[in-house]
Amino acid sequence: MTKRRFSALFLTLALLFCSLPAAAAEGDGWLVPKVREAPAFTDMAGVWCEDAVQTVCQTGLMQGRSDGSFGPSGELTGAHIVTICARLYVLLTGGDGVLPEPAEGQEWYDPAYASLSQALDRMGATGSTPTALHAQTLDLLEDIPPADPVHRQTFVSLLVETLQTADVTLPSINQITVVPDFRSPGVLSLYNAGILTGSDQYGSFGGGELLNRGQAAAILARLVDPAQRVTFTPAPFDLCADVLGLEADSQAISIEYDGIAAELSADIVAPALCEHLERQYNRMLVDGPNANDLDLVLRDTIASLEEDVAISRLAAQLGITVTDAELKGTFGAVIPGYLGMTAVAQQWENTCFLLYNKLQDAYEEEYGIEVVAPSPGAPSIGEETLYGDLMDMMEQMTALTAPEIQDLDLDAAQTRLVNSSAYGL
Repeated sequence: MTKRRFSALFLTLALLFCSLPAAAAEGDGWLVPKVREAPAFTDMAGVWCEDAVQTVCQTGLMQGRSDGSFGPSGELTGAHIVTICARLYVLLTGGDGVLPEPAEGQEWYDPAYASLSQALDRMGATGSTPTALHAQTLDLLEDIPPADPVHRQTFVSLLVETLQTADVTLPSINQITVVPDFRSPGVLSLYNAGILTGSDQYGSFGGGELLNRGQAAAILARLVDPAQRVTFTPAPFDLCADVLGLEADSQAISIEYDGIAAELSADIVAPALCEHLERQYNRMLVDGPNANDLDLVLRDTIASLEEDVAISRLAAQLGITVTDAELKGTFGAVIPGYLGMTAVAQQWENTCFLLYNKLQDAYEEEYGIEVVAPSPGAPSIGEETLYGDLMDMMEQMTALTAPEIQDLDLDAAQTRLVNSSAYGL
């Protein structure tokens, strides 16, 4: 069963509340003091992040290159972001931001990793953070290879952890409850503090994109200097309206089985349709333009929705249900707008996912967990039996599509989808 799953990388970070540390410089309102003058870089005049670079260099969080340039489009590695966050922690806790020199045989970045790791260890030892969160934080730090370029998600997650470890909390100047492609409370706290602004009108985070030096400087400068923080309200992103051009509550597909029809609205159909548009686009990237067969999209969408209906009907026949507590425990709170999906669409998808897992457990208990064939990934006898029963039900189903679905310009919809960072491609 193919399902679009929510990101497994959600970090359960606590929201930051309003206070400033004692280390804040008197008179200028900055979060950390100025410790030096910024040099006149050879490549920053008129560049979009010129002021931000001046700010972060004055605090010592970032430095220029040996040739006198800053290199705003240059990449940041794991060693760079760990060093930045280690310096930030020292500044936030009353120090001058200077890290120990590496000992003989150490790499230049080893003191930064050690310093930040010790800070996180102290936080865990005081009991100021849940044990699971503390372990997750240390795992995050240990999983940052020093030489590899880093993504926005890694940098922002480590930045949030550093602030929390230093007991720093920030005032909210925005009221943002969701961005389309990320749900971490820690990330949202930086949106609400005016530090993150997203990459489009929807406020898309783009956590999987590589981070460059200019972008990091802009984030850090807004953190340091409240005057540079941004108030804004992102536009809502909706798969129906913004990709498919449909009304969310309009009737889209009716699937009948055994005399009973499941009436599926456009907002329930939209995620499945977009999933198959994405799949065809990815086929084209691998196999060439002719592999992008849009004629298969509607057929495959209907098949996946028939499978959902079969799952729900079979579960009902066996008395298998899913509670709200189970849904929340697995997926967290439903947040309308995540991935452009309505609350109804998320509830549908999440419920079908859990029902399928419960059906599989029930069938394996009934028919056995032994595999059908001794090969990697082979289904168990129970899973194979479940699949057969679902296919039998699907063969007896009749699907009727509304004219708005039949007449969709799938080529245009696919273009809008793949060009939208809000979808998280």
